Amino acid sequence: MSRYVRTWQVGDMVEWRGPFGTFTYRANQYHHVVMVAAGTGITPMLQVARCVLGNEEDETLVRLLYACRRYQDILLKDVLDNLAAFWNFSVSYYLSQEDQKNFKPKYGDEIHHGRVDQAVLSAELPPPGSGVLVLICGTRSFNSDMEESLKALGFSQTNIFRF
Repeated sequence: MSRYVRTWQVGDMVEWRGPFGTFTYRANQYHHVVMVAAGTGITPMLQVARCVLGNEEDETLVRLLYACRRYQDILLKDVLDNLAAFWNFSVSYYLSQEDQKNFKPKYGDEIHHGRVDQAVLSAELPPPGSGVLVLICGTRSFNSDMEESLKALGFSQTNIFRF
């Protein structure tokens, strides 16, 4: 989907479907919400993050692992930068095709080169348990890979939500 969005011009007409599925968030239900997104999969993650951060009573820690091909492909970067100013929100960018030699990220960005895989999830996520929710949204293959890796790490289906 991301590669198509990049080709759109101002004034182009598009047809949209969705959203599909149901996800209900309750403040402080989880201690950690980890969001694993790829490309346009950032969209539902932003809605959840805004819900958490918009509630001063909510002390949930939100961690976003955002996979993109290149730095320039990061969607809604300014919005993510603003969210990162909150005490309980952090983001890491995983760039799979960025040229590391001529690469100049914005100061303070947490950049990793490579793909989000089981090793990354193992290092980034808190231990599985009732206080952790992992949200996934990306391509079908990305979603399947992430869900398979999470289950291998001991996360149960009740702690995983796939948009």
